Amino acid sequence: MSDFRLASFDEKALLSYGKVLGRNYYWKVFASENILRIVINSVLSVQVDADWWLKVVDHDIVCDAKDVRQNYLSAIPSRDPGRHGIYCTYLSRLERILFKNRGSFIYYLPNVDDLIVSLNAVLLPRNLMGHMNHLTESDRRKIGELYGLCENAVDRLKKTTNIQLKYP
Repeated sequence: MSDFRLASFDEKALLSYGKVLGRNYYWKVFASENILRIVINSVLSVQVDADWWLKVVDHDIVCDAKDVRQNYLSAIPSRDPGRHGIYCTYLSRLERILFKNRGSFIYYLPNVDDLIVSLNAVLLPRNLMGHMNHLTESDRRKIGELYGLCENAVDRLKKTTNIQLKYP
């Protein structure tokens, strides 16, 4: 894929690029981000308890999530932000939750460090995509790697007897 922004404006080229991003990459970022919410909730619900959000998540993340929730609710028309604070938590904050609670994940996901590193690598490509910037081959590879690690985490947790994957 060439960088569409280097040519003269062409609406068809712009739309085509957006469709390629959506079809090949955006859904992987969307799925990865939401899989991580489920993985974090499922593991910490067992390792800590159902109130893990208020017990092991940094206060600033909890406060940021409250602000995001309030923005959703005060929008006109209001939006449903989900019932748990993790739904109002951005990808960089999900990485921080994993990192700070690494010990709770390492038994179930021995490659949690790879997941954390991959999350850090995808933060910029995720933001670039959201602002319709060009993704390099390296960016596209990082998105695929994160999605693969998230799929592996789900597969591994499905085989774990005391973890039940569940929406927060």
